[in-house]
Amino acid sequence: MVAVLAAATLVAFSPPGGYFIIIVLGFWVWLVVGLTWLGRFIGNVAVQRPIGIRGWTTWLVAPVIVLVSAGAIHQDIPLVLRFRISEPAMTRFAKHTLVEPTGNPPDRVGLYKVGRVEMLDGGVGFTVAGAGIVDESGFAYSPQGPPAEGGGNSYEHLGGDWYLWEQDF
Repeated sequence: MVAVLAAATLVAFSPPGGYFIIIVLGFWVWLVVGLTWLGRFIGNVAVQRPIGIRGWTTWLVAPVIVLVSAGAIHQDIPLVLRFRISEPAMTRFAKHTLVEPTGNPPDRVGLYKVGRVEMLDGGVGFTVAGAGIVDESGFAYSPQGPPAEGGGNSYEHLGGDWYLWEQDF
């Protein structure tokens, strides 16, 4: 259960801005799972004989999974990993869109579901459907350097010609 919940949490933090609804629901599920684990642990320690090495190993699996997942999220590993896997497809899409802008964006680019595509000065950006809280979040491809900020747009360099893009409302 903890491993499945950890995997869902890592996915929730993999797009720019995260999948807010999954993050909020996940918080409550983590709270219930954590309190259940703690109650069972305290109950077992209080009622049972001393726990041997094998018993401690079993009890420590869940906290280790939680700590590793939290560390990965803190270091933005889910976002960077998903971006790196998707980068070739995203770059092909961006270069094609710069040459031949179209009104019908694809449903997906790499591992990301596309929300909306916007032409930027010398580049192109797309939002990730469902990502962000109130603001839209996505990626911007800008081979001529950082896109101009303003109009509620902010950018953070991700690597190469790619930037994280957040559009405030």
